[in-house]
Amino acid sequence: MKKFVGVLGGVVLACAAGMAVGASCEAGVSAPIKAKQQYSDYYGTTITSSPSMLSTPSDRFRWGITNPKPLDMAYFAAHVMTKGKKYEHFRARVYIDGGLKAPMIFSFQKNDRNGETLENITVRPGETVTVDFPLNGAQKLFIGSEIKINHGGATRLIIGEPEFYSCK
Repeated sequence: MKKFVGVLGGVVLACAAGMAVGASCEAGVSAPIKAKQQYSDYYGTTITSSPSMLSTPSDRFRWGITNPKPLDMAYFAAHVMTKGKKYEHFRARVYIDGGLKAPMIFSFQKNDRNGETLENITVRPGETVTVDFPLNGAQKLFIGSEIKINHGGATRLIIGEPEFYSCK
């Protein structure tokens, strides 16, 4: 099997048969976050598989965390849990609607909103960004962002197809 590993703009890229560019590894065991037992709302979110709530102009997510109603000057936050199992990584695709007036920062923290920050990403209006990072032993993640006065209102924010996984 041919592999390519390179660095582009400080990001390690890896390619191999069956492995996506930018992925941490080839997933061996995964746990899609679809069940209410794996999720809890912190503010302004719901977990769903409804196509109407998970569609963007360019994508349709099969499951995800989204806002059930428009948000303005509010938090968008949830917890996701492994249900006691240990996984090495977390991944998802994060989308914010094109009607927002400024980029949003999403934080992924160990256990709760005061926990160790495992990853921060910035998402521009109308953009979908893939996040994939090691859990460093976490079995619960806080995912959060804030719609501030400079953003205007948010019609749709999506954490698309979130899942915990371990490498082969």
